[in-house]
Amino acid sequence: MEEGTATLSGGACGCGGGAAGAVPRKEEDYRGDEGVEAAGLDGTSFLPNPSAAHTPAAAASTAQPQVEKKKGKMPAGHGLRSRTRDLFARGFRKKGYIPLTTYLRTYKVGEHVDVKVNGAVHKGMPHKFYHGRTGRVWNVTKRAIGVEINKQVGNRIIKKRIHVRVEHVQPSRCQEEFRLRKINNDKLKAEAKACGEVISTKRQPAGPKPGFMVEGTTIETVTPIPYDVVNDLKGGY
Repeated sequence: MEEGTATLSGGACGCGGGAAGAVPRKEEDYRGDEGVEAAGLDGTSFLPNPSAAHTPAAAASTAQPQVEKKKGKMPAGHGLRSRTRDLFARGFRKKGYIPLTTYLRTYKVGEHVDVKVNGAVHKGMPHKFYHGRTGRVWNVTKRAIGVEINKQVGNRIIKKRIHVRVEHVQPSRCQEEFRLRKINNDKLKAEAKACGEVISTKRQPAGPKPGFMVEGTTIETVTPIPYDVVNDLKGGY
């Protein structure tokens, strides 16, 4: 009996990590520990280091729940083409090939042109600030047009000179009304000179409309009727 007792105590010492008289733990005690594999298929337990499962660091890791990190949104970009999804988009039924008139049109130094970015052509594209602005041609190259545009910076206006490809410019109509008025004024001056008269071709502000008399109408005097509560309850007049 004593030999059997010694054998059991030796087995207990082996399970307890070499400590004499240690009480062996059951397999159910190891199933709740993280990182420790419990009983296998054949009933044997796999405990590489039982004392490591009960260290303070392991207890702290098991006590704190794991929190998933939230994915933050990317910040807004400030690139050269930022916020131009609709600004550089081509118009309705204006997509497709570029007309040949764009390449065959002749530009001369001193003419006024409008900068209108074509999103289909990435080369020679101006900055989004110049989109929709009018400037004057100061240089003509093989594939581009030099445009001088005024840019307000703080309390001053700077003349900016940029080169833009011909796909991104078009002739401006800012002086169309002025040229037509000039032709009309020259015609009026020639007619007045033939008649021996002197006229002024300056534009005058529109004055008040002329007065007129109203005739063929009858005048009717309208008198307000005093309010009557009793008559109003009956249905009015």
